[in-house]
Amino acid sequence: MMESRVTQKCHARFGERDRETRSPQGLKVRSVPTPFSPLLSSIALHGLENLINQEFPVNKAGKIKGAKSKFGYEISQTSFIRYADDFVVLSESKAVILRCEELIREWLKGIGLELKPEKTRIAHTLHPHLSEDGKPGFDFLGHHIQQVEVGKYRDNKNSQGTRLGFITLITPSKKAIEAHKQDMKSIITKHRSRSQAELIKDLNPVIRGWASYYRVSDAGTTGDFARLDRVTYLLLRRWAKRQTGSINLGHQKYWHTIGDNHWVFTTRSESNPLRLLTHIEFHKARERLCQGSW
Repeated sequence: MMESRVTQKCHARFGERDRETRSPQGLKVRSVPTPFSPLLSSIALHGLENLINQEFPVNKAGKIKGAKSKFGYEISQTSFIRYADDFVVLSESKAVILRCEELIREWLKGIGLELKPEKTRIAHTLHPHLSEDGKPGFDFLGHHIQQVEVGKYRDNKNSQGTRLGFITLITPSKKAIEAHKQDMKSIITKHRSRSQAELIKDLNPVIRGWASYYRVSDAGTTGDFARLDRVTYLLLRRWAKRQTGSINLGHQKYWHTIGDNHWVFTTRSESNPLRLLTHIEFHKARERLCQGSW
């Protein structure tokens, strides 16, 4: 059984294909992604969603004809979400998911492709014991999607007004967070003997791009942004100690007060100081945007 009592949502992820081949000379050749790779992948996988919809036709209410869960509820239409060669199939029934996996394997075999085993898994978004690897949720496009049980004051309701008992969190995946940490660390290491201004100019685009991408997720409310800012501070503190020979001197030279914030990594310029961006400020920007919209 792989379904939730209310949403009955479970997820099967089928991902990238292994494109590594060998030439007749024994040299290893790996195809290099190009700007056209997502487009070519979309063309190659065109029709897969129609195949699934044909296998599970729905009625006017959007329910699969003749299919019911073990609790007697009608099963909603299967969802197929794809970007390039990375895709997710969502259904309220594990039996539907398993049948979709069979269809996809057969369909890919017909065009000379196959699923990549290490990127293929069946998982439940809420209950870990219902996932094949014991881990709830799944990763997709750098995000981790998972449901967590909450009390009635944080609870959501469905369209019929019934309490769900859980909320859905979309956060940066662990792999994405670790990669971002390594990016920042490599930039700071590269600037061991350079000025603070040069370091800030190189760090800001990385922080801005990453935080902007995850701004619409729950990274701010779950503490991911705050933890990354803490990691950034520790990396910068080590850099400052190397520059001045002392942590205290590093704080005095490189961290200053701007407004109500007394710990800003910024240059000393009075007129136009160069300030390092933080991750958490992108979450605050999102809150202001939501408050000002209809």
